Amino acid sequence: MIRKQIIATSGVDRQNQQLSIEVLAENAKAFSAETAVTRMSINHDCTLLPIGKILSGSLKQLDSGDVALEVLIDDFADSFVPFKGPNGESLYFAESSYDSRPFIDFQSETLKKLNIMINPLNFTQDDYNDIVAYLCNCCDAQVETTIAKSLLPTPEIVFNFVTGYLLGALCKQTLSKTNDKLSNDISDDLAKCYTAIKSAIKKIMQKITSRGQVVYIFTEPNQPIELVVKAKKVDTVLKALEALKEYDISQKVQQFNYYTNGNLKKIQFIYDENEFKWEMNYLTTNTGQVIGTKANYKRTIQMYHSVLESPTAGFSIGGTATMESQEE
Repeated sequence: MIRKQIIATSGVDRQNQQLSIEVLAENAKAFSAETAVTRMSINHDCTLLPIGKILSGSLKQLDSGDVALEVLIDDFADSFVPFKGPNGESLYFAESSYDSRPFIDFQSETLKKLNIMINPLNFTQDDYNDIVAYLCNCCDAQVETTIAKSLLPTPEIVFNFVTGYLLGALCKQTLSKTNDKLSNDISDDLAKCYTAIKSAIKKIMQKITSRGQVVYIFTEPNQPIELVVKAKKVDTVLKALEALKEYDISQKVQQFNYYTNGNLKKIQFIYDENEFKWEMNYLTTNTGQVIGTKANYKRTIQMYHSVLESPTAGFSIGGTATMESQEE
């Protein structure tokens, strides 16, 4: 289903923020890029299946005098069909009938230090400034500000690993239960990276205003793997990282890459806190296809129809506007 939707304006929004016409124009240009597209999602929940594509963007003059960013959306939420996965499991598949570009992901450029992305709306201004200083100075991290435009955005923290620190390598290692460090066969640099992540999570959890779940995302530039943990406590995140040693991420990636004829773009794994294990959640391909588990499909469609009937919930776009925050 093709439709148009205004997603931002130059006026002051409910969070007392305002986007300039220049920023709106830049986003309109980005949404019309030839190489990749932004996903349409629900309430900024990265674990739900992408349910559409932003095909293009343009500026529109409103009667109020403000300028709006209007996008052309291909909504394919009702186009998912069931089929069998590589091991006979039930999966669901959908794709755009109009566009074959892949979806945009967080990072593509090479990183030389740990990159952490946070949303300032999840903190008081003083706490946000304190966190940025701590992450830069104590965790040796590069910090970027993400923008999730919703009234009460779910806290989402993204950890982008240093290029070359393959998540697969982290997944195969064992955490020492005695000294809470990575085992001796891991390089010192990787051990320092893990220590920095642990320190960053503890600091963020101390300052974050939300008392609900926080979404932690672990990625590496130019790698298809995305690991997601939803947790209220620091220990849950650390247990999730430790549990990776029991789940062969690399084997799953190879299996689904073969299953998609070498077209795997991204594959997301999510940690099940109740079962203490990792599970494949969904994947996308280089031609813009979306493949997800039956459980994720049911949850996505339920949320989709809830949004259609709700005056407060809403659809969201999956692109993340960022700007670097650095301590001098």
